[in-house]
Amino acid sequence: MDYTERMRILDDMTHPQPLAELLTQQFEVYRSSAPWVADHELEPKSVVRDMVERAFTFIDAINFYGLARSEGVLLRYLTDAYRTLRQTVPREKVSEELEDLTEWLGELVRQTDSSLLEEWERLAAKRRPGAAGRTGAQAAGGC
Repeated sequence: MDYTERMRILDDMTHPQPLAELLTQQFEVYRSSAPWVADHELEPKSVVRDMVERAFTFIDAINFYGLARSEGVLLRYLTDAYRTLRQTVPREKVSEELEDLTEWLGELVRQTDSSLLEEWERLAAKRRPGAAGRTGAQAAGGC
């Protein structure tokens, strides 16, 4: 196979994209009400999905992908994924599976380094009216 053909094949290759059609459709709906995302493309990540499917711990993921020098990036990503699930999914849309995933993700982050979650919970508690006197975990929903 010549170079041009190999490059064409590489250009056609992509990562697994479960629910790509549904995500694209929903992103277009969101884009219509959020003009600041008009110039952005949908770029879903599959890090959490991959970790769940492989039953990885944080250390397993670091070792498998060779991330020893950038483990902080993975931890921050997982913390952001957890916070996003906790803050943006309406309570009535949370299924038992999503709740289990969110709890697992929060526990994974806490066992690795709880400082990011503690800081987030502390800041969230300051923003809530009547949060004085409650701990960060209590103010963030008792997670």
